Amino acid sequence: MFTSIGVDNFFAEVVDEKRPVLLAYIIPDYAHAGQLEILEIVSKRDFYDSVKICLLNDNSVKDKASRNITIDGSPTFIIFNKGEEKARMIGKTNAENLMSFVLKTLAEFQNTK
Repeated sequence: MFTSIGVDNFFAEVVDEKRPVLLAYIIPDYAHAGQLEILEIVSKRDFYDSVKICLLNDNSVKDKASRNITIDGSPTFIIFNKGEEKARMIGKTNAENLMSFVLKTLAEFQNTK
């Protein structure tokens, strides 16, 4: 399960979140439908309590709430920690690669504590 992020909840759900956040931007069209399924698969994995998974809606990309986030394409996956961008992956992926991206980034957080 993942949280839909819009103008009204961007700061509360991403910036103010205590856990790391995987924020995904995926254009809602036929060409990217499989990426939504991959995000859903990853959201059900064991690290669910360690990472909040969010989907940035299309209207938020142009809004002031996300003005500090540059979206260069779809899909874009960004990991935030305490409101700061820590890692980014752009382009279509599969569940294993997205999991690897998240786990590698989480490991880096733990190594810096």
